[in-house]
This record gives sequence, structure tokens and C-alpha cells, in this order.
Amino acid sequence: MNRREKQAVIKEMRTGFSDSQASFLVGVQGLTVNRVQKFRRLIRKEGGEVNVVKNTLLRVAVDGLAGVQNLAPHFEQQIAVVFAFKEPTAIARAIYATAKEDEQFKVVAGYLEGSVMNAAKIEYLATLPPRDQLVAMVCGGLKAPIANHTIVLKKILMQFMWVIKQASEKTQPEEILV
Repeated sequence: MNRREKQAVIKEMRTGFSDSQASFLVGVQGLTVNRVQKFRRLIRKEGGEVNVVKNTLLRVAVDGLAGVQNLAPHFEQQIAVVFAFKEPTAIARAIYATAKEDEQFKVVAGYLEGSVMNAAKIEYLATLPPRDQLVAMVCGGLKAPIANHTIVLKKILMQFMWVIKQASEKTQPEEILV
């Protein structure tokens, strides 16, 4: 790899770290090419990207990127960088599922919203429901008090109508039998 190619890779990595919502480091030491390609397809399907880059180039790429440079101590052995451009939880689920399938695949670290995550935090992120489901849960939580209020008002109105009906039945003259 010549100098120009190295600079292109560094620029691509810097762009990936700055444009993605989250980034993850996974150990790919000892994995077959087919296994890595299968993982790439899975991540691409979820809206992410996988890059296997030399650690020295990664160190240069993250140098000066606030927060992301804290990932530099994790650049050991053979790792792949996974960028989450759409939904970080979906990418974390894909990473976690792959790690469960293959013992050689290791979850190393991640970066989300200004902080570095360890493998346990990535596993927790993987267990979160999808974004659409979380939004629906919040909307349901906001809607519940309003729905309960309308139910109570409806019950009060029904009780009032029942009282009026009872009162009208008592005040009506009884029919005289002939």
C-alpha cells in the first residue's frame, strides 16, 4: 500500500467516525474470509459498514477526533471497525448475534454519543428494542393518562344519565288499570 492509498484509507476512516451514529470495534482474528463476508452482508443489511484496517492507520485516523480517540487503546490484534449509519441498536444486535454464533468473533469496544462502551454496554444496547418500538412505547405512555381521563368522564356521564332515567321513571304517573 503506497502513501496515497494510506491517506485515502485514513480519510475514509475519519469520515466514517464523524458521519456514523455509532462505531464498534470487533476482533476478527482467526476468522475465515467467508465468515467475515457473511458478517459484512449482515451489517450492510442493517445500514452499517465493516472495514478491516491496519491498527496504525486507525490510530492516525482517530488522532484529533474528540472522544473517538479514546478508542485508540483498543486497537490491538486484528480488528474490524463497524460503522452504524442508521440505527445503532440494530448494528449492536447483529454484532452480538454474530459473537454468539462464533467463538473467535470478539466484541472489543464501541463509541456512541461521546463515550466509549465496553462489551457489556454493547450487549445491553443489543437488547434494547428497535427505535420504532421505543417511539411507540413513549407515545403509548403519553396517551395513557388522556385515555384514562376520557374513560372516567364517560363513566360519570353514564352514571348521570342513569340517575336521570331513574328519576324520570319515579315521576311518571302510573297507568290506571281498567
